[in-house]
Amino acid sequence: MGYSLDLMFVPSFLNGQLSFGIAKDGNILFGVEKGDEGTLALDYSASKLGLVGGKIRFDLKAPVVKPYAAITFGAGRLKLGEVKTASAGNLSLGLDDTFEYDPVTTFAVKPELGVAFGWFTLGVGWMLPADYEVTQWDGSKEKINAGTTQFNIGVAFKFGD
Repeated sequence: MGYSLDLMFVPSFLNGQLSFGIAKDGNILFGVEKGDEGTLALDYSASKLGLVGGKIRFDLKAPVVKPYAAITFGAGRLKLGEVKTASAGNLSLGLDDTFEYDPVTTFAVKPELGVAFGWFTLGVGWMLPADYEVTQWDGSKEKINAGTTQFNIGVAFKFGD
């Protein structure tokens, strides 16, 4: 699950085809890993992955449906969260350990393609996988490679002329 929020400036002398602005994306990533065979142990995880940066968007000239391409460069932020469950005896799960990692930041890039129908937009963006160096609970360092694919349905509001 995720969201994307863009604040764009469209210079009139560029005929509305090129716009510049800032973008903020946020995603919650869920996962479950089954324990060793013969046990009922499960590891659940809910992590956050976001991007804040500068965005450039190019819209093709078209009468009704306008294809566009965009790219965002900025700070990617990953916060891993983990909940471990120990057993599932008698259909109830017992928690034995819960912890969250400190958030880590690295350079991130997100290309995007889509179409605009007046105020309505439909697009797909790829936050390219980047390496995040995470400090484990025991103090060791581990590189985590994370990225997302986002399918966006949205609306565009225009302020001014």
